[in-house]
Amino acid sequence: MMVDVQLEEETVDVDMDIESLEDAIPEISFHALVGTAHSQTFQVIGNIGNQKVIVLIDWGSTHNFIEQSVVTKFGLQMVCGKSVQVTVRNKEIIECTGRCMRLSLSIQGFIVQADFYVLLEATYQAVLGVQWLATLGPIQIDYKELGITFT
Repeated sequence: MMVDVQLEEETVDVDMDIESLEDAIPEISFHALVGTAHSQTFQVIGNIGNQKVIVLIDWGSTHNFIEQSVVTKFGLQMVCGKSVQVTVRNKEIIECTGRCMRLSLSIQGFIVQADFYVLLEATYQAVLGVQWLATLGPIQIDYKELGITFT
């Protein structure tokens, strides 16, 4: 299911100093890993540079994630540091292989600059979680028309 995202600004710059999320252990929803449809998720097509990626907007994931194959295929810069464990909402633990810092992602002409944890495997090439959603302010969701509107 693809969703039309109604965007009213051209760029959102995600500040990684959001206190509550920066200190939190990253969690990814089970739906984001296995690709099951859920009312807390919307699938959209985005672009990194001129390459298309399938993006999941996911209220069930605390942070943003990107799949390792995308990082490798697109030649994205990844910061490797201490190992970070990511908790799946079903309580499984998976390892994060690094982070892509201030990665630019375009969704319907809307530019998102955010940090992404890199996962070895995921169904979606990128996941935008609460870390990004929290920067948007009030969000209106139309489940009938499958749309998200924010300012």
